[in-house]
Amino acid sequence: MRIGIICSAGGSALLAAAEICRHVEFRVVTDRPCGVEQGCQRLGLECTRIPWQDQPKFSATAHECLDLNGGCDLVVMFFSRLVGRPLVGRQRLLNVHPALLPAYPGLRAVARAQAEGARFLGATLHAADERMDSGPIVAQICQPLRPEWTAEGAQHVSFLQKTALLLVAIELTEHGRLDWREGRPILSSGWPINDRFNPALTNPRYLDGLRAIQRPGLELV
Repeated sequence: MRIGIICSAGGSALLAAAEICRHVEFRVVTDRPCGVEQGCQRLGLECTRIPWQDQPKFSATAHECLDLNGGCDLVVMFFSRLVGRPLVGRQRLLNVHPALLPAYPGLRAVARAQAEGARFLGATLHAADERMDSGPIVAQICQPLRPEWTAEGAQHVSFLQKTALLLVAIELTEHGRLDWREGRPILSSGWPINDRFNPALTNPRYLDGLRAIQRPGLELV
């Protein structure tokens, strides 16, 4: 299975998932020099930089790159810019947003949730379209925001949540539980849920991988 990734920062969630999912081929696209490029080099992941000029050029070139040699089974974005066609509409395109939607769209979502006194910290996997954080929701993770967490601690939990959602996207794709119609994902019925994951992550190896990167007091599973 090949998973495309569009990323413009450190890529910690991608790199953690790549360590867990050694059987998956990741094809990574960036738009600037960033930490994920060094991480991809360390792990031997394919990584292509497409310098941002404007949305149409980036979207067209990224689509061409991800579509090479049989294309990707799924494309997941950890990206701070809006993209357009042909990425939107031609790729099976999801976005990982580090907060619960529709409550906290946009940038600095974790810090905003803390500053506004939110009682839960969550993340959302949703279809990416040409608007900001507005596509249909596929999966969400949520857990209580504990008062003893520092800002750095909350960011670590957010990292775990984003990693988990990428693993959920991989597991759903592996099991054929996402039905794509006109570029929009439809989650099949009967997938399990629990008190933090909806739908739940069930692969024991993926769950063990998440446990291995947790810290005491900052757990997700």
